[in-house]
Amino acid sequence: MSEESIKKVLTKVIGDFEDDILEESTWFQEDNKLRPGVYILSEDIASPITGEIIARSKTKVKVDEFLEPVGSFFNQNIYEVHHVQTAQKIYISNRNIKR
Repeated sequence: MSEESIKKVLTKVIGDFEDDILEESTWFQEDNKLRPGVYILSEDIASPITGEIIARSKTKVKVDEFLEPVGSFFNQNIYEVHHVQTAQKIYISNRNIKR
C-alpha cells in the first residue's frame, strides 16, 4: 500500500490530520544520520514481511556507527538497527526508540 493510500484511509478513519503530527524527533540524529549508541525500544516492532512481533518494547537496540536512513515513511526516516536480544536486524524510526 502506498503512503498516499494510507493517508486516505487515515483521513477516512480519524478525519483530517496534519503531516506534522507524524514528524519524527531528531535529537537522535546528526546530519540526518542516527547516532551510535544503545537505545531502548518504546514499542513492539513487527516484521515488515509477516507482521509478527520480532522485537518487544523495553528491549535494546544497538547502533555501532552513524547510520544513513534506508528509507522514509510519513516524514519519518527508517533505520536498520541491531536488536540485542534476538541478534536480528530490525527497522525502526526515531519514534520507536528512547535513551
